[in-house]
Amino acid sequence: LYLALQHSSIPVDFVDEDDLTPEKLRDVQVLYVTAPNISVEGQKGLVEWVKGGGTLVTVSGAGQFDRYDSPCDVLAKGTGIE
Repeated sequence: LYLALQHSSIPVDFVDEDDLTPEKLRDVQVLYVTAPNISVEGQKGLVEWVKGGGTLVTVSGAGQFDRYDSPCDVLAKGTGIE
């Protein structure tokens, strides 16, 4: 995914899990989430960011678990992803 975006001349930056808050994502236009494990706090931040107008792109299995590998549906319920 990273290489495809780079080859399309789309600037890419990585976001740390601790930065998944609406305030820290304020200047992010599109966020690609590929990790299956995202903390509950991070998932809540992503949902709030999306509801504020952020564009979220996910891959299959992204955000299905929290940081302890326990099933977590915060992101799915908050964004309508099934």
